[in-house]
Amino acid sequence: MHDQTYQLQYFRALTQLKDQVEYLKLYVERDTAFEFWKNLIVGITSSGAIATWALWRELPFLWASIIGAGHVVQAVSVFFPHKGRAQATARAYNGLHSVYIDAEEEWFHVAEGRITDEEINTRRAELLRRIQKCTAEFFGEIVLPGSLKLEKKACAVREQYFKNQFPLKGNSNDQ
Repeated sequence: MHDQTYQLQYFRALTQLKDQVEYLKLYVERDTAFEFWKNLIVGITSSGAIATWALWRELPFLWASIIGAGHVVQAVSVFFPHKGRAQATARAYNGLHSVYIDAEEEWFHVAEGRITDEEINTRRAELLRRIQKCTAEFFGEIVLPGSLKLEKKACAVREQYFKNQFPLKGNSNDQ
């Protein structure tokens, strides 16, 4: 019988990985939404809006403000890192999600006590190396600004997922 220390360590690594996967997914969704709205604003305020302005001569200040805001958004959009960051984050999400699927499959053997503590420790170390390699490969020099809101939401998603997937007897899923 195992003393469960190594099983708990593996489960914590699995939990942290699932949190990272969900966080990246939420990050991609947020950055993609930002890009969409930015492009929509620029599109609305482009040359088509100038033609519309001619039709709305009653509100010239409003249309001038809208068009001016669109040009400002377009001019400063080169300083918004969302597009490039969203692409790197999406690739990292896909890579880490694949690692997570493998780790979840491995969890069965760990949880059932089918492998020794030494094997569990070795597999956890391999998991951590795969996470590090994947993160370095897809992010390189990119650092994601933290978001407590996304972290909390990612943890809630993970908790619900674990509640559905791992109904552990006598164990709390937030260990």
